[in-house]
Amino acid sequence: MIESDWYVITLRPNQSTRAERNLADQGVTCYVPRIGKSAKARTGRRELFPGYGFIRTSDAGRLSAVSSTPGVSRLLRFNDRPALISDDWVSAIKGQVARMEDEHAGLCHLLNQTVLIRVGAFQGIDSLVTDVDDARGMVRVLYHMLGSPQEAWVELRLIEERRR
Repeated sequence: MIESDWYVITLRPNQSTRAERNLADQGVTCYVPRIGKSAKARTGRRELFPGYGFIRTSDAGRLSAVSSTPGVSRLLRFNDRPALISDDWVSAIKGQVARMEDEHAGLCHLLNQTVLIRVGAFQGIDSLVTDVDDARGMVRVLYHMLGSPQEAWVELRLIEERRR
């Protein structure tokens, strides 16, 4: 193995944190890309590639123990060779995750804020932001129409913050 390459692993359902902890205990570097959670999500951050992670170790002998690590399903292989991904790719993923986190932080301030829908069929309606989807650049808004509450996803560019 080249020191700068990463191996791809598959993770057992809902056990990525367990896998990371157990791999770290074995001296194996593990990276599971996660992005900011939805405001309504009950769990923490969600995995960017659900069920997959990346590992790096300077001791190729440790690879045989990876598949038996609690939380890990197996070391991904193609034609009996471990799947490798370059350090450049993992660095690019980390950079993209950081950019997504910055965008999410920028949208989170809108949660529970009153906004005005600027264009379209709902133009001029005051709405309450109940959720944000940073990946799509959209917010879910709650508004009242004909005396009953309604929810809809709206592009960020179509709303304007109400200053109180």
